[in-house]
This record gives sequence, structure tokens and C-alpha cells, in this order.
Amino acid sequence: MQAPSAAFRSPTSPQPEGPLPALKKLLLGLALAVVAGACEKEPQPAAVITAVTPARALPGTVVTITGYHFGSYPEDNDVYFGDVKVQGSDWIRDKPENRDNPDSATGATPTELILRVPAQATSGPLTIQVYGQTTVATFDFTVVNMNGVAITALEPASGPVGSTVTIRGRGFNADEVRFTGPDRNSRVRFGTREATVVSASDEALVVIVPNIPPTDPQSVTVALGFLTSNSDAVTGPIFTLTPPPPTVAGISPESGSPGSVVTITGTNFSPTVSDNAVTVNGLAVSVTSATATQLTVLIPFEATSGPIQVSVRGQSVTGPNFEVVAPPAASLTIYYTAGAGAGASGDARVVKANVDASGTVTQTTLFGYSINNQFDTPVGGIALDIPNNKIYVPSRNRIWVGNTDGTGFRILYTLPISASGIDIFLFEGQLYWANRTANTIVRANADGTGPVETLFGDNPNERFNFTTGVDLEVANRRLYWTSPGSAIPTSKKGVYRGNLDGSGEPELLYDETDGLLSPYDIDIDVANGKIYVADNPGALVSDRIIVGNLDGTGALTTLFSGTGVVVNASYLEIADGQLYWMNSAGGAGTIGAILRGNLDGSGTPETLINNIPRTGTGNGGGLAIDKR
Repeated sequence: MQAPSAAFRSPTSPQPEGPLPALKKLLLGLALAVVAGACEKEPQPAAVITAVTPARALPGTVVTITGYHFGSYPEDNDVYFGDVKVQGSDWIRDKPENRDNPDSATGATPTELILRVPAQATSGPLTIQVYGQTTVATFDFTVVNMNGVAITALEPASGPVGSTVTIRGRGFNADEVRFTGPDRNSRVRFGTREATVVSASDEALVVIVPNIPPTDPQSVTVALGFLTSNSDAVTGPIFTLTPPPPTVAGISPESGSPGSVVTITGTNFSPTVSDNAVTVNGLAVSVTSATATQLTVLIPFEATSGPIQVSVRGQSVTGPNFEVVAPPAASLTIYYTAGAGAGASGDARVVKANVDASGTVTQTTLFGYSINNQFDTPVGGIALDIPNNKIYVPSRNRIWVGNTDGTGFRILYTLPISASGIDIFLFEGQLYWANRTANTIVRANADGTGPVETLFGDNPNERFNFTTGVDLEVANRRLYWTSPGSAIPTSKKGVYRGNLDGSGEPELLYDETDGLLSPYDIDIDVANGKIYVADNPGALVSDRIIVGNLDGTGALTTLFSGTGVVVNASYLEIADGQLYWMNSAGGAGTIGAILRGNLDGSGTPETLINNIPRTGTGNGGGLAIDKR
């Protein structure tokens, strides 16, 4: 048997290592090292806080923390306000922009955390722990405490939008000031309107009133920080919003005679006529129409040249001067009533007379007895509504209205008893007259609507007899009238005045102890503080026109009397700085006249119109002057 060669190795013999197994070992070791390195966790970088918005807020306020290296879920982040940790319920998990993606609607991203300030939070730097790494903000967060905030006063407590208000109190350092209040109609909160803070200190805030609705008085709330509801704010006293003051841009015309209609243009007027008060050189004038930018007024006879002032709900502005000039003589227009009886046998009528500079009179009958056989004996004065070209005339138990050109004549009111002494209160559209046989003073709307209201005479303590002449004092809203009879035991002849609304007791200015005989008509001169009285008409020898002080002080003085001058003078009218009156001997077949004289009684009276039939106190008669 041949022996095995040297190259042969038995299966049990050790095998020599070749180059390939050694390489495998090397590669395997490297792979294990890589795997082991990959399995080691890299350290998490510490979070960085760059901002907190807002930087100061009340507990419960939502804040946003921005930065980087935050955890992607709220549970990865431990946030502390002082020593107080943000709990799970404080995280905002429903950001509106993420609601369609539930996986991201967590309130936490690597760059942003959204949460509420905890209830017991304290001021200072925020602390955040992320994966064991702790970060402290390099700036403070301020937790606002409203317990020390209080509002004690508003200076002023009212004003218009855009005005400055100082809010007094303590604990301020405010970011916001809000004016809030209830809606007038629905009584529902309409939200808040922010005010501009001009300056702030611990005890005072100076703010600009924002553009809040002009409703009920507004409560003022001060909110410290960027707050989300009024419940977070301190409520103070009531602030009353007032309308902005009116402005006057101009007047047209800038001059004119008494009776002129003047247009005032500007801003912040009230469309409600009665809200606007206008004076010329201190004298109240009638406002006849109103819009937010325009007023029309009627210049009274008593007016003198001076500035026009407009007041709207307590706020006033002074405008340009209005120059009062004497009207040309040719512009004088007189309205009077004459005659008696209706139908074919009567001659009751209303006449318009134009007097030119030479004294020539042109007369036109506007309407009279031929109209439906109804216009009967006129029993009192005439009222003119110059801006609207209307004329009002009482005729026995009716009050008629028509246009000053004679058209549109109709019955306005039918009364149970005769009326006289009619006049009109222009800027409130009401008529005031004396129901002479009812012994009362009444009023009603000039458009014929509404009931007739008794102002004076229905009280047992106000027993007049045969009430007649009526006049108005616009500035002080007072009514003047006469009562010439004394047949009622408790009545007293005299000149009276009372409040325009009928309130209070009437005041007796003059009576028989002052020398009054039988006062029939009056006219007042507010500018000079005088009252003119037609006294004792029909007595012939004692007929006279007298004057006294408007307040009832001092003695009465006779201005005009005597045959041919004062003969049954029953109606007075002041115009153009002169006194006009109507004379009549009374009764059928007699004639009357219209005269004028100086207000101080000097000189010789002038007869303007003569041969007026039947104008006595028992047969009608009335007088009005167009004072333009």
C-alpha cells in the first residue's frame, strides 16, 4: 500500500487559514460596530425661546410661544410660568388652520407652542423642558393682575366722538381702553370699540373717544393686556356720548328786514325742528324747517343786528352777523277783516292791502261771505304764517285757513263756541287762540290735526271773563292774553301771562288797580320789554292805547287817545318800529280805519286805510302786518 502524499489532509486535521476568511471577519466586525453606533441615541438640542405673544396677559389668556427645538406634541414639552406647570387642559389642540389635519392639531410643533396662561401663573421668565433639556427664557412674561385696577372718575363724563377724556383710577399701565354699552332697541351688547390711548400712568389714562353708536350712555371698561372679552376688564362710570357741536358755514341772505326768511347752512343740525334753537343778537327766532345741514328761520320784528347763534341739544356755535335793515315803504302789506254776516246779505271778508311809498293803497278781497255761504262775521285777529304763505282767520265758531294769495280757503276747525285773538307759534306749528265766550285759552295743530287743547281757563282758580287778545313771547315760551270783562264774580279784568304749555298758574300783570278799564287786545315788544294794550274800546271818550313793562312792573302810560285817533281801537300790531291799530265806531253802517303811530306815542298818528265797514268788537275785525 502506497503512503498518502504530503498534500493530503484528513478531515480531522487542522486546516490552514486562507486570505478570504480573514476578510470576512473584518467586515463582520465593522458591521457590528456600525450597528452598535446607530443604536446609541444622539443627544436632543436644548429648546430656544424667541418670543411670547402677548408678552403680558391675564391667567386664562391664550399665548403663543415661538422658537425651535420644541417637542412635536404637548406631552413632549413641560412649560412653566414661574413654578406653575401648564396642564394638559391648558393646551390649545384645535388651531383653526389644523382642524382638517388631526395629526397636526396638537397645539405643539417644533417651532410653536399654543396654550393658556395657568390660573396660578406668576410673572417672570418662562421655563421649558424638552426631552430632559431645560431652557429658561431670556426675558420676562408678565401675568396681569386685575385685582388692583379701579376706575374712579371720568373727566369729563360726556362728550362727542373724537373728544379727549381722562380716566382717573389706579393700577393702570394700559394697553387698551374700551367704550361699551347696550344697544337702545334690542338691549343686546353690541361689542367693543377701542379708544386711542394718548398717554398712560398708574393713575390716569388720557384717551380719545372712539366712534361708538349714539345710543344710551356707555360704560367705560379698562382692559390690561390683549384681552378676549369684556369680562376680563374693569368697568367704570357711565360716559354719555353727546352729538358733535353744530357748525355754521354761512347764512343767506346776510341782511334783511324783519320778516325775512334766512337760510343757515352748516353741519350737525337736528332734522327735528324743536331740537334747534337760533338767536339773532341774543333774541330767539322761529325755526321753520330743519335738516342736518340747513335751517330756515324767520327774523322777528324785535330783532337787531348781531351774530346768529345756533344751539343743538345744548351745544352752541356762533355764526356770521345778520344785519337787520328797515324794509322799503313800498313793501308794507296789511291784512284785515271787515263786515259781518254770511251769504248774499252779508259782507264779511278778508282783505289784503298793499301800501306803496307814496301812501297809495291797493286793496284786494282774498275771500269772504260768498264762499259756500259759510264765512260769517270774523270775530278776532288774523295770524300769518309767512314762510308758508298761510293766513288763519277765526269766524264765529270756525277757524279758517287759506293762502295769502286768496286760494285754498277752507275750514280748519269747527268749534263749539266762538274764537278770537288767534295767533300762531311758527316753529312748533301750533295755533293759540282765545275762546272768548268760553273764557279759555286753547291751542291746536296748525295743520288741523289733533284735538283742541285747553291751556288756561278750565281750572276753577282761573276764571276769566271774555278772553280776547293773545300774543306770544318766543324766547321765554310764554303766552300773553287779555280778559276785559268782570261779569263772573271771581273773574278779574286784566292782562295775564302763562307758560306756553299751560303748566303752572297764570300771572296777572295788570288789573284795575293799575288803571285798566277794559283791556281788549295786546301786542308785545320783547326787544324793548314793553306791552301795548288797546283799553276800553267802544267807550269813545275813554278809548286809549296804553303801554307798560312786559314784566308787569311800573305804571301804565297812555300813548294815544282822543276823537279821530283812537275810536274803538280793538286790534294792535307792531311792525317796522311803529304801532298799528284798527279803529271802528262799531255797528252796521259805521266805518273804521287803520292807523299807525310811533311806539313812544310821539308825533301825529297817520291814517293808512279809511272807510272800512263794520269792524267793531261786536262785528268782527282783525289786523295783521306782513313784516317782511
